[in-house]
Amino acid sequence: MGLLVTSYLVLTNMGTSAKPFKTQVFTALDAWLYTCKLMVIGAIMEYGWILKMKNSSASTKNKTVQKKIVR
Repeated sequence: MGLLVTSYLVLTNMGTSAKPFKTQVFTALDAWLYTCKLMVIGAIMEYGWILKMKNSSASTKNKTVQKKIVR
């Protein structure tokens, strides 16, 4: 997770330092940086989804074990 956040921050820094001049057009560099940012954000969301699925399956197993103990 830390590596994904660091990657996003590096891309953000690259985007702000790569444009020393104010331009009104959308360049290929902008497209590349935004694509990379979307990929990193997608990976962060996928990681969160995997954690959610892992936690929900662990809690279901715990509930099943607790029911067996009570009976």
